[in-house]
This record gives sequence, structure tokens and C-alpha cells, in this order.
Amino acid sequence: MIKIKKLIVLALVGCLFTSCSASKSDVKDRASQAKISEAKAVTSEINVSVSTFASSTILDYMAKGEDQAYEVKFEDDLGKLMEGKFDIAVVPAIMAPAIYNATNSGVNICAISLLNNLHTMSDTEINSAKDLFGKTLLLKDMGASLDKAIESKLSILKNLLGMDIAFYKDSNDLSDMILEKKSFLAILPEPYLYKINRDRKYIAYDFSETLPFLSLDKQGLENDLISEVVLVNKKFAKDNNNALDKFLDDYKNATEKIQNNPHMSASLINKYGLNSKEMEEIYRSLNIVYIDGDTMKGMFNIYMDTLEKIKLNFYQGERPGDDFYYVK
Repeated sequence: MIKIKKLIVLALVGCLFTSCSASKSDVKDRASQAKISEAKAVTSEINVSVSTFASSTILDYMAKGEDQAYEVKFEDDLGKLMEGKFDIAVVPAIMAPAIYNATNSGVNICAISLLNNLHTMSDTEINSAKDLFGKTLLLKDMGASLDKAIESKLSILKNLLGMDIAFYKDSNDLSDMILEKKSFLAILPEPYLYKINRDRKYIAYDFSETLPFLSLDKQGLENDLISEVVLVNKKFAKDNNNALDKFLDDYKNATEKIQNNPHMSASLINKYGLNSKEMEEIYRSLNIVYIDGDTMKGMFNIYMDTLEKIKLNFYQGERPGDDFYYVK
């Protein structure tokens, strides 16, 4: 969890952004970007898309509550999330601004739900940029449009260091790709890291340790790295505000209730190919948080500042403005 002092500082920083807004212009390349879907008719269930281990564990717990009515869908294809066809979704933070732009500002960010769950793994030690020479950089597939933007931003790695870039679908796909490559650097979250590197055959780092080399910038991360966020379809938020607020309260309460005693369902165990004890230990090791309001707003703006500074802001179009944030 974030230290209290840091929360206070970030809350103050968040206030600085309250009066700021960024203008938005039309993105020319709309052919590959889908518009926001029409919100569904109000029903007894809320459609929630999840795409990660942490969010799946939390929503699995929430969906079993007697007074809850959440229809939870695990979305393997992250590219589909770019269409905004959900009521609520928990997504990798790097995707949030891209989804906002791809849906013509059709989503809001409601909360930060996970920090610092990104790691790098390599067949050799990485101590400087020259140690990346000739390697294949393995990244999570986030859909054709975002993958293309990522490749474009990282073209300097190809040109200066002779690196190739490849995208993996899941941990099994990543394992196969590692076996095919002579030399690699993989960027991956838990539980992928644990599953692939249980025998500690490869060298693992926190992402912040290798980020300066990937961005070819001496600066690293100055703050916690936001890993996952909760998004809401704006149309759904407008038509179902009370239901949205209840969901957010339920999500916050669930993160607190299961932090030290998570339960792994048979479906989660089958999905990740680990036993329940391993998965529970991995979950407890994660930096699960629930941060909303002005603190969330301030933190996410700092996060985007960092991405821009090191030229790894992968979203197409302009930076999301004030209307990106849902504050109760």
C-alpha cells in the first residue's frame, strides 16, 4: 500500500490539476479506431471486463456476493478493450489514454487499482544499453493499433541497438517465444514472471531498473508505476451513476477483504496453470491499492508526465484532459 505521507503529497499535487484541462483534437487515423459503443439498456447486471490476474481475483470474489449483480468477463484479447464495449473494465494503465482517444473520449478513469506489477526478464544481465544489443524485446500484445504505436515509439531501439520487437498473447505464447529466441528481454507482469521463471533460469528485474536503457534516457521512474486502472463507459456512468458508485465501493471493499486471504477459484487456477497456494502467495505479494478522487487524478497525471518525459507515451492523439477523470 502507498505510505500515508506519499498519499498526502499526491493529494496536494492532485489539487493542482483540478483546474487544468487539455484540449483535444480529432485523431486523423480513425480507420483503425472504433467509436464508443452505445450503452446497454439498464438491466439487473453490470457488464465488467477484466484482463489481469489481480482484477480477476477481485471480481471473482465480488461476483459471488449475494447482493451483487455483476457479469464478469475475462478479456484475453486486449485489442477488443480499445472499442470501449463495456460498462466497466479494469485494464493495464498504459492502455487507458489509448482507449480514451480511440473511443472519442468515451471513457472515464475511476480509480487506480494496482501499482508496480511490471518486471523485466532476460537471458543475460542488463547493466547498460549496450547489453540490449541484438536482443528481441518481448511485449504483451495490446491489439493491432496500440502495438503499432508502441513499435513506432521504440523504433530507436531497432535503429541503434539492432533489437527486434515481438508481441506475446499469454504466458504460454511467451514461453514458446523465449525458446525460439537466441537472446531476449521480456517485459511481463505477475503471475507470468513466476510461472516462466520458477527455476530462476533467467535474470529478473523490476521494470524501473531497465527503463532508462529502454528509453535511452538517464532518468528512471521517479514515482510508483501505475499498473492497472478502473475505467467506465461514459454513457453507462451517466445513465447508471448510483450503480457505478456502488460498484466502486464494492471494489474498494473487496480489495481490503481479500488482501491477506484471497481465494482462487477453479477457473482462475485453470487459466494460469498454477496451484492455489502459488497464486495466493503471488496475489499477496502484489501492491493492490484503491486510489480515487483528486489523488488518483494527480497520480495519473504524474504517470503521464513521466511517460512523456522518457518518450514512451504510446497513446495516439493528444493527452486526455480533465474530462478523463471520474471523481465522485
